[in-house]
Amino acid sequence: MIALAEYVASTPSSLHLCFDGADWRIKLWDVDTGECLQVFRGHFNQIYTVAFDGKIVASGGLDTTVRVWDAHTG
Repeated sequence: MIALAEYVASTPSSLHLCFDGADWRIKLWDVDTGECLQVFRGHFNQIYTVAFDGKIVASGGLDTTVRVWDAHTG
């Protein structure tokens, strides 16, 4: 199955990618291994933007909320 993401953010070193899914979750992936490292939940509608600096994941959605997570602990 191929998943399409509307918004993708990467770390400055491009070792990790963070993107939104159609299921209103954000996933953090290790680029080298293809392993999903974290799944961030909290939005109740479509996610419109994702930002990721290697430590913090932030997102904004149609549910009119901004969510912020620690990338390592969720």
